[in-house]
Amino acid sequence: MIGVFLRWWRSELAGCVPERVRRTWNGHPRPIDLQFDPNALETSVSADRIVLPHREPGSLDALPELNLGVAKGGQRPVDVTWPVGVCLERHIALPAGAIGQAGEIARLDLVRDTPIDLERVIWRHVVEQDDATGTIRQFVLKRRDLAALTSWLARQDLTLRKLRVALEQRTKLDFVDNVSDLARPWRPWRMLNAVLVLALIGAVGYLIWHPHDTRQTALIALEGEIAELQATAIKLRQSLDSRRAQAKTQTEFIDALATHPRFSDLLGRLSERMPDHSWVETIDADHDFLRITGQSRDSAADLIAHLSGEPKFRLPELIGPVTRDARQDTERFTIQIRLGSGE
Repeated sequence: MIGVFLRWWRSELAGCVPERVRRTWNGHPRPIDLQFDPNALETSVSADRIVLPHREPGSLDALPELNLGVAKGGQRPVDVTWPVGVCLERHIALPAGAIGQAGEIARLDLVRDTPIDLERVIWRHVVEQDDATGTIRQFVLKRRDLAALTSWLARQDLTLRKLRVALEQRTKLDFVDNVSDLARPWRPWRMLNAVLVLALIGAVGYLIWHPHDTRQTALIALEGEIAELQATAIKLRQSLDSRRAQAKTQTEFIDALATHPRFSDLLGRLSERMPDHSWVETIDADHDFLRITGQSRDSAADLIAHLSGEPKFRLPELIGPVTRDARQDTERFTIQIRLGSGE
């Protein structure tokens, strides 16, 4: 049952493909020439030619069944020479100078002067012209007759390739180069089948590519989250380094406060160690040193001994010359003291 359905579906889809494409796909088998001869007494079949007797114009009934065998590579194409009696022949007067519009004139005349529905027929024309006037010979063929012929050919494992009408003086009028698509009227479900095939291809493609797209989307999202985490880590690292630097500065400040006494404490200790007859005029203090200048009625060298007794004063020493002020009977001095615990 499934095989029958698939073969039917394949034939319907093949009807949506132009014959030229199908020939390219299936190759180019040699065509058979099929003729209807009113003078023939019986059917004649050869390798490249089939001749059928045709007695009654306008009728294609009772076509004989042929035993041609199965063709290698599929159905063989057939070029049919159609009997002119099966066609409706019309003669249309062609105005002078209108030969270029002969096709349009023939179509309009067919629509205007006949009850024929153009969707149910195919037609061709030839122009016969003399010096003054011209005539359009129009040949109209029913799609129903063409469908009957193609159905009979299909039963013989043949397929219609070209259709021609035999005219007088051994001339032939090509109806169409390719009538396979015209043999059966367009059926709407062929388009539906084509749409279903495209939908099936789209569904298969979606099933194949959707997981990949989903993984790709998830991967992109993860990469974005990783980038955000990396940026957050960098910010945290910078904040941590900043906090460490602040903590180090605070520690150094606290250590400096613990190591170096306050300036008021230094002044108090200095006042305690200075003798009564000595006084300080200027004090210059920095991070590690304390420099004082002043005068003393005693020996300036004795001040070094007094200041050395203070634990926070390290290595007090005279810097610069000691001068004698005879007017006040004092010695002017400059002493430098290293600050610290004495270690």
